Amino acid sequence: MLLSNLLQPNPGQLIGATVGRESSLLANGCRGARLGLDINGVDILSVATVGSQSKEGKKTEQNWVVKSTLSEQPTFPAQQSIGSREWMGGAKFSAMRGIQVAEYVKGPQELKVSDLPDPVPKSDQYLIEVHAAAANFFDILQIQGKYQLQPPLPWVSGFEFAGVVISTPSSSKSPAFPVGTRVFGASQGAYATKVCALEASLLAVPDGWSFREAAGLFVTAPTSYGALVVRADVKAGDYVLVHAAAGGVGLAAVQVAKAKGATVIATAGTKRKLEVAKAFGADYAIDYRAADWPEQVKKLTPKGRGVDIVYDPVGLVDKSTKCIAWNGRILIIGFAAGSIEKVAMNKVLLKNISLVGIHWGAYTLHEPAKIGEVWDDIRDMIKKKQFRGTEFTDKEFVGLESIPDALIALGSRDTWGKVVIRIPQGSSGKL
Repeated sequence: MLLSNLLQPNPGQLIGATVGRESSLLANGCRGARLGLDINGVDILSVATVGSQSKEGKKTEQNWVVKSTLSEQPTFPAQQSIGSREWMGGAKFSAMRGIQVAEYVKGPQELKVSDLPDPVPKSDQYLIEVHAAAANFFDILQIQGKYQLQPPLPWVSGFEFAGVVISTPSSSKSPAFPVGTRVFGASQGAYATKVCALEASLLAVPDGWSFREAAGLFVTAPTSYGALVVRADVKAGDYVLVHAAAGGVGLAAVQVAKAKGATVIATAGTKRKLEVAKAFGADYAIDYRAADWPEQVKKLTPKGRGVDIVYDPVGLVDKSTKCIAWNGRILIIGFAAGSIEKVAMNKVLLKNISLVGIHWGAYTLHEPAKIGEVWDDIRDMIKKKQFRGTEFTDKEFVGLESIPDALIALGSRDTWGKVVIRIPQGSSGKL
């Protein structure tokens, strides 16, 4: 039996192997996926362990056959046919493909797709078959080792995804998402054909939505809703300025503000992006490359008083103080421009304005109850057709091999909305 016929782990992954009735082969990598050798009489059966019943009836890991020298075809649980490949003797082997980062890279162009062992979910995790994954700026920073959250090497890149549940947590008697449920969510390792995720990091794909539409929803929608509604208390009649309005969070913000009855002034840097912002509901669109954009914004407000709320994911806080109204709120969403700006605090004082931050990811720790409330309202907006997917459609990215191009396009600001990669799985369903 050739060890290279198992899962072809990367050099250095094989820890050791012996032959005998109690022998085992262990491989690390891909979030703890393991291999084992089981002895059946005089024949050797190589398996990837996932979680099943042992011969003694005890709950252990499930055996996934890789290669067998058995004269008779072994029996497998029905779900093992999901995403599997045919191997010797008709036995099936389930593996995944993904973008593993073994060392930090200079840019997305250096990323490679490789065959990897299946991820092994912990007792509180689901296993998801990924049908679409979203590209984020922090994905680029993370592969370069520049993000504030860096998993220990090696790890699989990607965070946002949409797909189908193929196994539920072993610790849960009544999982919220049964096998076969279409879900979207966020978990490290989304740039792969399979990913593990906690229940708190998953939601059901809205009715009528494709995987591609849902894959870009988990971060942008609650961030924008949390900022505008929870933090800035947007209401009907407000004037809201949305910077980078054609971006992922920007288009989400435009839709949330409009759903709450506000007048939206969008800024963007190209003609195409200005068109997109208006197509998603913005009342006005201004090119922020124009030096006088703050004056243009003020002219669009009643009596030139300025806007009530500024939504800023770029880093235009200081300039925005020139066009904000008395008692206005400036929402600090992020720093896409690449630097943390300095703000003239005398303007904050003189206009009686508030600088308001939003760290949506921290609500899990500090205000977990708020998360459900926010998503309930977002789902209601979707049902009322007040919120739709923001997937970038000018170009299509298909397959894991297209992820480097997707990240490059995102990083060069050549896209709008949410860049999403379709990951074919050979299964039917609306993608």
